[in-house]
Amino acid sequence: MVRLSLFRFGTAFGIALGSALALAGALAWLTGLGVPFVTILSTLFRGYGAGPFAAVVGGVWGAATGFVFGAAMAWIYNRLAA
Repeated sequence: MVRLSLFRFGTAFGIALGSALALAGALAWLTGLGVPFVTILSTLFRGYGAGPFAAVVGGVWGAATGFVFGAAMAWIYNRLAA
């Protein structure tokens, strides 16, 4: 049975979620697309919003949150697969 690495899966999930949040913040700032989505997420992530610095903050929040959730998903998968 294949076991998932908690660190690697968490890192991959963190990079994906962090990039998505940073891209959403940048697009909301540059084009106005997704402003309601970014506004809703800004209630969860302090400092996140539509803007260059706020997009970076959202990327960091997304990376941290994604790592935790990705590692948790890998741990659950490993437990269920055993």
